Amino acid sequence: SSKTSEQWFAEYSVCHQNPVNKAIHCVCVPAIAVAVVGLLWAIPVPWSDSFGWINLATIVVAASLLFYARLS
Repeated sequence: SSKTSEQWFAEYSVCHQNPVNKAIHCVCVPAIAVAVVGLLWAIPVPWSDSFGWINLATIVVAASLLFYARLS
């Protein structure tokens, strides 16, 4: 049997009340985010010669900021 979305969210909520889990998230989630941005920054793109600061990392970060700004 498959779980409903409400069951998944309830289970997720319970797991995130544990203090150890919260502490791990406070350290690991930002570390993962920084690592992903670093990996995206390292991917060569054809337009980087003309616009050195515009790469996949800046595009993904800008899109993410726009997405979360629209949510708020």
